[in-house]
Amino acid sequence: IKEAATLSGAAGAISERIGLATAATNHHTRHPMVTASYAMTMHHLTGGRFSLGLGRGIDRVGKAFGLPPVTTSQMEDFVSIMRRVWAGEGVLGHHGAAGSYPALAIRGLEPAHIPMTLTAFGPNSLALGGRCFDAVVLHTFFADETTARAVETVRAALGDDCAGSNDERLR
Repeated sequence: IKEAATLSGAAGAISERIGLATAATNHHTRHPMVTASYAMTMHHLTGGRFSLGLGRGIDRVGKAFGLPPVTTSQMEDFVSIMRRVWAGEGVLGHHGAAGSYPALAIRGLEPAHIPMTLTAFGPNSLALGGRCFDAVVLHTFFADETTARAVETVRAALGDDCAGSNDERLR
């Protein structure tokens, strides 16, 4: 019972005020259009209360599924793809770290800003969260000093460009 799309859809259907987010969905286990459509559906279903949360996952689990380890550049590229698709842009001939796709688009809906959250632990992920995401989820068992270091790493990356982004909010 860990399927994020099903659980968030159920929570969104029976609630009216709470914010909903996936904590650490993996970007590389679904096609980008499946993820983009899921998030756009949740955005509209909940009146804008949804945030798409991503995480790197566990390398050993990915390897068992036949997936290579997730890189920072893959995640950064994926964020850019999502933001462009949700803004109503057709992404044509994309060749980047997240993959190669001839055409990605959602048509017939108003463009939307869907917040994106990153579950992050290490310095590269924390900096990525500061550069490209709207929020960062930290581990609940961090010591106070570790939490302070993590927050500083995220804050230090604020204002840095998210590679490939055309989202002015990130600049």
